[in-house]
Amino acid sequence: MPSQALGARELAQRLVARAHPKSDGPDSATLAVQAACERAYRDLARFLGPTGAQALFTRALGLAQVKHPFLKDIRIGHRSAPALEGVTGTIQVHGAAAVAAALIAVLETLLGLLGRLIGDDMATQLVEQNTTGETQDNTDVK
Repeated sequence: MPSQALGARELAQRLVARAHPKSDGPDSATLAVQAACERAYRDLARFLGPTGAQALFTRALGLAQVKHPFLKDIRIGHRSAPALEGVTGTIQVHGAAAVAAALIAVLETLLGLLGRLIGDDMATQLVEQNTTGETQDNTDVK
């Protein structure tokens, strides 16, 4: 079944909706966006390799910093699983709402760049594939 290409904003909203935690704490929206960014990074690493995903994510962070300069304090770390580092400290300084908006900008930029690289239709299919069914994230963990 062919899917229509979605805009980066709608794709980002789908990823965030899937990652939204069950709790409604003050930082839950920020945590959902953070989880969506980390999930997008892991999924992209599977398709583009870790270096390609790192390059794309770093570029998206850099572009989003134009409107959200405090993003300079956030980066993707390389532990056992890639994770955004610096989010907690940035929330303490700038507030959860500002950080959530900035991370959404990163995610939208990331998906926009991906759409330009592989086409909006393919980007939509990758995101929908990973939002409609469970992926095999745990198969790579040892």
